[in-house]
Amino acid sequence: MVELERLIGSLVEQAHAETYRRLASVLTPAVEGQLDALLRVDEAVGRTRHSWLLQPPTRSTAATIRATLDKRRFLQELGADVWDLTALHPNRQKRLASLARHRSNQALQRLSSPKRYPLLLAFGREMLLDLTDLVLEMADEYWETALARARWEMEEYQRATARAKDQVLATLGHAVGLLLDEEHVPLEQVRQQVYARVPKVELQQALTTAQALTQPAKRSYLDFLEHHYAGIRRFSAPLLADLV
Repeated sequence: MVELERLIGSLVEQAHAETYRRLASVLTPAVEGQLDALLRVDEAVGRTRHSWLLQPPTRSTAATIRATLDKRRFLQELGADVWDLTALHPNRQKRLASLARHRSNQALQRLSSPKRYPLLLAFGREMLLDLTDLVLEMADEYWETALARARWEMEEYQRATARAKDQVLATLGHAVGLLLDEEHVPLEQVRQQVYARVPKVELQQALTTAQALTQPAKRSYLDFLEHHYAGIRRFSAPLLADLV
């Protein structure tokens, strides 16, 4: 049993050494320094970049989409988009990235260089791919939510407009009825009778509403997307710049 354990341990060490050898052309001193920096606290984000990259967004908002784009851009600035990991089988890359995801900063720091750097290299590469997929999903979800909200606002607008029309017709109907009732309401008493039935304030409100209803109506939910323009604008430009 002891001999078997030694054999397995030897094979694992050889695998790590071979992985490191295959990535030697990518693991320049500059890249190794950048990878080590992932495990140190960065004052700009208040934590290590390793844990910062792993912090998932809670919702698809303009702010979280921008934050996810910032993470993706950070990895691009490291060069993760051009790191050549083709010397490793894709499954091996995913395995190394998974190990880096699930180990603490301290655990990663304690690893020897031939073990630590391949893990962090694969982690950076896989995170870039994952964040690309994630930010597209978030933008799509944000857009779908905006459309759903616009449709709901359109329905509320239509209901409010219908209620307003009914109220205006009822109020003005009372006033016009008195105005036309020449048999029971003498001309000199029309205004007095109208205000007795319908207060002047209500008539003024009805007139204001009627004037507003003569303006062009919003007939499509797309008219309500303007309410979401500011939010979309917060991330649309960097999203297009980074991914198109």
